[in-house]
Amino acid sequence: MTDADGPAKLDAEAKLLASHVQAASAAQRTEGLIRNPADAESAAAAFMRRIGFADAKLTSSGSDGGIDVKATGAVAQVKMQWTPVGRPV
Repeated sequence: MTDADGPAKLDAEAKLLASHVQAASAAQRTEGLIRNPADAESAAAAFMRRIGFADAKLTSSGSDGGIDVKATGAVAQVKMQWTPVGRPV
């Protein structure tokens, strides 16, 4: 690479990086959508991991006593509200 190639290469790398950031941002927004009870449980487990419960995992479906997510030192029971909550605008 010559000195003349430097700015063009950096510009191409910056554009590539920006496209990756945009793709990751779009994926994160989509990942955060809660469409059904399983999505709600996954979101709860992800939230628990973000706040420090690194081993938060979904429990298997079946007789779990109402516990949907388990971690060392914490459990979560997740309920999804299908209808809007709050007063009408």
